[in-house]
Amino acid sequence: MSMVLRDIKAVSPTPSSPASAPILSAPLPQQQPAPIVRPALVNGIRILLECPSWCITDHVAANERHLADVDHSGEMVDVTMTDVDGTPQLLGWFRLSVEPGSSRPELRRPHLLVEDGDGFTAMVALEDADALADSLAAAAVRVRAMARAAG
Repeated sequence: MSMVLRDIKAVSPTPSSPASAPILSAPLPQQQPAPIVRPALVNGIRILLECPSWCITDHVAANERHLADVDHSGEMVDVTMTDVDGTPQLLGWFRLSVEPGSSRPELRRPHLLVEDGDGFTAMVALEDADALADSLAAAAVRVRAMARAAG
């Protein structure tokens, strides 16, 4: 984990250190939570499988045909709106995903899955998640401004 200089702060010197030399402190690197061992069915055969701590997939109910088809999914974060007639609409959702058996190396690492329910799917690398969130926040500001300008 790389540390950014903005994460380092000076703290008051202690009696055992010279007053002119500030003591630097930095946040400890966060460790990934340990995987959780869960039951799964693969082609009807019960196995135990390591899941990331955020995985909410019911691997028994999924009963994938091949071990390579087992993937891990996190909680869905929905983006919703209300249509002008009052009908709630689901625009799309985001969730964590990892596909250990994928032929694509980037999908064998945790990533964000972005879907709209109508066939659009995008995979976003975790290092790009902040940029995605910033883009969504900027779009929200513009949507609010459009609504205020019109009414």
